[in-house]
Order: sequence, then C-alpha cells, then structure tokens
Amino acid sequence: MTYEQVLCPNDTLLLNNSYCLEQFSLRTQEITPFANKKNSMKTMLDASGDLALWYTGEEIVVFDFVSNAEVWRETVKCKKSKDPNFAYCCFGMLSPRQSKAAYRVTEGEYVLVDLKSGQKVVIPNAGWHPFFSPDDQCFSVGGKFYLTQTGEEMDNPFPFSVRQGLNFSDTCIVRTRGSLMAVQQERGSSPIELWDYGSGKLLASIDDPFVVRQVNFAFTQSGLVLHTDYGAMSIYSCAL
Repeated sequence: MTYEQVLCPNDTLLLNNSYCLEQFSLRTQEITPFANKKNSMKTMLDASGDLALWYTGEEIVVFDFVSNAEVWRETVKCKKSKDPNFAYCCFGMLSPRQSKAAYRVTEGEYVLVDLKSGQKVVIPNAGWHPFFSPDDQCFSVGGKFYLTQTGEEMDNPFPFSVRQGLNFSDTCIVRTRGSLMAVQQERGSSPIELWDYGSGKLLASIDDPFVVRQVNFAFTQSGLVLHTDYGAMSIYSCAL
C-alpha cells in the first residue's frame, strides 16, 4: 500500500510503499528501491522545484533531480512520540525557493537547515502545521513565526491571520507557488483563500461544496488550484 508520493523532475515519482521508499519512472514504468532500509514509521517525503527530500530510516537526504546530485545529508534518528496518535516524530519539508529544509525528529523542536551552508537553527516549538513564506525568510509552526536565518521569533508577516492552538487533526494547509499562497485553516469546513503574498491582497475565497476538513489541493504548472475530497475534484484557474 502506498502511503505517500511526490512527483519530481525528470518524470520521476517517489513512493513510500508500505514504509519502503521506491522510485517509479514515468518513462520506463520501472519501479526500483530508493532507500537502503525499510522504515517502521511514516517516511519523510517532500518535493520543491528540482529538489526532493526523503528519510532512509537512518538519514535525511535532499537530492537535486535535474543536476543528479546530492545537496545535503544528515544522520538522524526519529524518536518515539509521546502523542498516542503517532509512533514516531518523523517530519521533513523543503522551502518554496529550495534554500531551506525543516525537519522534526524529536518532541518539542524543529530544525531549520540552510541547504547551501549546512547551518542549522533549532526552533523550540511542539506545534503542528509548519510552512515557509514564499521568499524562504519566515518559518511558521504552531501559530508562531520565526526568521529562518536566526530562529528569532517575529510578528506575523503574512497578509492572513494564522489560527492559534490548532491540533494535528485540525485543518491547516498552505500551498505556495511564486507569490501566491493557497490557505485553508479551521477546525471544521472552511473555504480555501488565495492570497498574493507580495501585495497582501486576497485574490479569491473558494467555498466549494466538496471542500471539507481534510482536503488535498495544489498549484499545477499551468496555474490551477486543485482540491479533492470523497472522489470529487474541482479545478479553478488562477493567473501566476
């Protein structure tokens, strides 16, 4: 059973298939193992631009699929979680401009990594729903905001308010493309708001009958926002 998947450059799909990372080529239709160890936890898996991030069970790896080169690697061990909803603390993501990575392998803190210098900043925060600003300068988690260079806490730089006290099971999803940010956050059904981070303007509020609590949506190359639930799909056009 595939639990997660991300589409990478060069027609490559990375799959977390029953806790085992595999690479699927859309050109040859071949599946090959992509990690040296089967995990006993949900695998970190993310993609941004030319880069992809994954966890082998022993190391976090960031790889550039266009240049076919490894960008960064860190040996870490995911700790067991005190939260009954999770077996382990195991999370990782890339920033929109691919200059930063963020990961969490223990209770109460996130680590920000500069992918060029390798410099790390520790963010003491046990919250949920992390996301970066479109310019990679701010990192938000648990309703708080931090400068990515120093880890210093800052005021909200976003044109929208961020809900405080949301749990993991609550809805808080942010997707970014260029200066556009698609945001959904609430404890129940809520619309998806489309914001321009540069101008601070709300461009649209999408209140669709198929949008409920847990929704998947994303920007595509052609500038569309997709969101699906219970087998239904809605497509909205937005100029990038």
